[in-house]
Amino acid sequence: MKILPTPFEGVFQIELETHQDDRGSLARTWCEKEFTDLGLNTRWPQGNLTRTLRRGIIRGMHWQALPRPEIKLIRCSTGRIWDVVVDVRPTSATFGRWEAFELDAQRGANSMSVPVLLMVFNASKIIVRCPI
Repeated sequence: MKILPTPFEGVFQIELETHQDDRGSLARTWCEKEFTDLGLNTRWPQGNLTRTLRRGIIRGMHWQALPRPEIKLIRCSTGRIWDVVVDVRPTSATFGRWEAFELDAQRGANSMSVPVLLMVFNASKIIVRCPI
């Protein structure tokens, strides 16, 4: 698993390292030690599954703000999604900027978003882990 920084403080792209053989494949989707070493959240008491029935539908526009901010770990389980993060933190050096990530089930890419960001996604089927 590779945890890669993005232009936004606290937002990471996570690339899974898949190990394959004649039986199939295995990839670690998250690791408590690696997340802890980077100061990332490691407690995920809630998991959600989103499924969109038609192409081109925008899901999301999740505003994560105090007093109930929510960190999200997003993984596409089938197809591909376009995951957009907008920095709406007024004191941030990247305030007003946005970044899009293509999450592909075949590649096993994840994204992790910190509180006080706006997240929008165009989804087929995704898995969301939320610390609440």
